[in-house]
Amino acid sequence: MWGYIGHDGTLIVQPRFESAGDFHSGMGAVQSQGKFGYIDQQGNLAILPMYDGAGDFGDGLAPVRVGRKWGYINERNEIVIDCQFDSASPFSDGRAQVVSGQSYGYIDTAGRMVLAAKAGPVASYFSEGAAPTNISGKVGFMDRDGSVCIPPKFDAAWPFKEGLAPVKVGRSWGFTNRSGIVVIEPKFAAADQFSEGLSAVLIPALLPPPTWGYINKAGDVVLGPGYRWAGRFSEGLAPIEVGNKYGFIDRSGRVSISPQFADAGSFYDGLARVKIL
Repeated sequence: MWGYIGHDGTLIVQPRFESAGDFHSGMGAVQSQGKFGYIDQQGNLAILPMYDGAGDFGDGLAPVRVGRKWGYINERNEIVIDCQFDSASPFSDGRAQVVSGQSYGYIDTAGRMVLAAKAGPVASYFSEGAAPTNISGKVGFMDRDGSVCIPPKFDAAWPFKEGLAPVKVGRSWGFTNRSGIVVIEPKFAAADQFSEGLSAVLIPALLPPPTWGYINKAGDVVLGPGYRWAGRFSEGLAPIEVGNKYGFIDRSGRVSISPQFADAGSFYDGLARVKIL
């Protein structure tokens, strides 16, 4: 079962949920008896479990599923965008990706389609004014009005954070800046976005398996490698996996919460979701 801990590792919300999401806007999506709702930071049910699916809040709205269709609620649990989509992502930068049949597109917080739906995946969410997009089998970036701002030349990409975006060239991951210039050489087996100046990367080894560590914006490995998995830094801490258990390290690499959980996420709004062994 899932619950939530504070920065010192103390359980703040007792593990009683079948699944749990990160906190955003003071609420976290949880699953109880097969239905989804939201709790506040004290663990009280702010929105009763009544939905068939639910995502994180962003820009004041959260995606929820009723039956087979997705729409959006506000923080008062009012459906403000009707459940009409086959899938829907959280809002970011005032845009959310939605899917209807084989068509993909982006809506604004009023539910208006601002980037016309089209065949094929739009790929991801907006961050720092841009989103990855697939064009003729390659990945580039488009701005919020749909104009291509970085030509398609990558094999995969994640959105920008802190001015850099993870991009895949061939089989390896590196980082591009907003000008489309690769500033960290593609040499990692996987890469996460930067957060608090560090990015978790999967570092190839002479003898398998590869392990995770953290790089700075110069591309230097500054923590690890040696982690079986490494998550994103947030609020000064990052979840890591060591020996099939999850704990947390600080930015110096010191273990601040000992590995003891079956799974864990990053801290948001002072809380991190954890799965109890």
